[in-house]
Amino acid sequence: MPGSVRRALDSAAEFVTRPVHTASAMFTHPGRVVRAYLQGNHAGYTGPIWMAFLGVAFYLAVNSRLEGELSAFFDPVVWFRDFWPYLAPLILLPVSALQTLLFRRRDITVGDAYAFGLYMLGQIAIFRALTVLLRHVPGVPAVHSSDTALFLSSALIAAEAAYVAWSVTGFYRDRRISVWLRGAFVYTVFAALGYGVLHGIVIWAFPRA
Repeated sequence: MPGSVRRALDSAAEFVTRPVHTASAMFTHPGRVVRAYLQGNHAGYTGPIWMAFLGVAFYLAVNSRLEGELSAFFDPVVWFRDFWPYLAPLILLPVSALQTLLFRRRDITVGDAYAFGLYMLGQIAIFRALTVLLRHVPGVPAVHSSDTALFLSSALIAAEAAYVAWSVTGFYRDRRISVWLRGAFVYTVFAALGYGVLHGIVIWAFPRA
């Protein structure tokens, strides 16, 4: 096999396997993955921008295939909860500044915090896509009660907050409870900003008479 063909095949295989490797590593030791990439270990991991893009693209593909038309994602009035992937990269800017302020004694810049946020965005998007797939597995009971749906939604947000808090402890290499709490607070601000903006869009689009 010619060397150029072999290199092309290797590049194609790496294009597929590197995001899978990154995503799987983010499930087991997310904070260390982000820190390793920021410290120059680019050979083994996908970058934060590409990881966020792939995660959101996967989420949108799964959700549009199983739970509605893709156009629903562009109308927060129709389905505002699933509009968050488009706003998340913008909301990450003030959240990254807040994270840097909360950990101002560490050697982490706003840019580093933003890269961390992009990794979290991609991984949470993958996590949410997996929950959508789980809901459509044959034998899994459908949710009909609004109370049950609210409970499951709250549980999902709590799980995401715990995941981000755990990732923060690895990112800063500090397992103290105060670091866990600050990590959970960062995610809470991110979620609150996202839902606040979405509700603002709804109110603006349909003002009360």
